[in-house]
Amino acid sequence: MSWKDGVTIRGAAVDGSVESIRFRQPLRQLLLGLLFVPIGMLFGGLASGSLFTVVAHPAAFFAPAIGVPVVGLVGFVVNGTRAVSLTRDALVVERIGGHRTIPWSEIEGFTIRELLGAKQIMVHRVKGRRVRLGAPIGGFLGDRDFDRKYHTIGQWWLTCR
Repeated sequence: MSWKDGVTIRGAAVDGSVESIRFRQPLRQLLLGLLFVPIGMLFGGLASGSLFTVVAHPAAFFAPAIGVPVVGLVGFVVNGTRAVSLTRDALVVERIGGHRTIPWSEIEGFTIRELLGAKQIMVHRVKGRRVRLGAPIGGFLGDRDFDRKYHTIGQWWLTCR
């Protein structure tokens, strides 16, 4: 397991125990997301007719041609900062603005939510609140190891609560 598959293991001991595990979106999933930038530009240009009027109105094409990749890169950075860390004491949900620590004792269970073909893990807390994890994300073009990572999160919860 390495940065390529989105898993980082810290503090591995000889007996097989680990101090913490961190999941984020794998590099392959982040790069596949960037493929939608040129595809979006193509379909957006065809829908607006700007591909056919580049000579007459170059700004109609080049403004989106600059803006869409910038938005794509911002999405790449934002998605790359989402992570989940499993420690002995808590589940730590990391996002671009900070992190949220949820003690294992406050977690009631986990479910998988499917939305538009993407699988996301929902954390159900004892007080009835739910938290969506930003990683791993499965489904079409998703993390190939989603089921294994979901199982690992559940096993940590059962062991550490």
